[in-house]
Amino acid sequence: MKRFLTTLIIIYAFLVGFGSLAGASNTSKTTVLNEKSSSLNSLKNVDSHLVNNGHIVRLEFKKPVSQWMKPVFYEKSVEIDFPGAFIAPSNKSFPVESSIISKVFASQSDRETLRVRFQTKPGIKDIENRTKLLQQGRFIIIRFDVVSKEPSFIYS
Repeated sequence: MKRFLTTLIIIYAFLVGFGSLAGASNTSKTTVLNEKSSSLNSLKNVDSHLVNNGHIVRLEFKKPVSQWMKPVFYEKSVEIDFPGAFIAPSNKSFPVESSIISKVFASQSDRETLRVRFQTKPGIKDIENRTKLLQQGRFIIIRFDVVSKEPSFIYS
């Protein structure tokens, strides 16, 4: 009986000691990940505004944006990649009220690239010519112009 209790105490001490070492290992991994993410630029907020001739989406980053990839236009969406940026959690959706854009998705494309996708509403044509990008410090402003159905001038 003494031998059984001694063996049980040794196994318990081994498991507790091993568990604390494993926990210490996880803490160091978390520290490395936090240091890595602190060197990247985080997307803090996405604002959406309607204007007279279109719709503006403003991406707010923690630091000024140094680079972004040229927008890629698909049939139902527009995508822009931001190398050196991230979002936490890795996928977020932002609702917008617009006649052009139905949703804005931000996701982590890879460890160091943030991808922002603007889902267009059905029937939107010529989105390439109606999309404009502008950087103002730590803000990226994307404007989607509405094509007026009325002529810009009247013939007599």
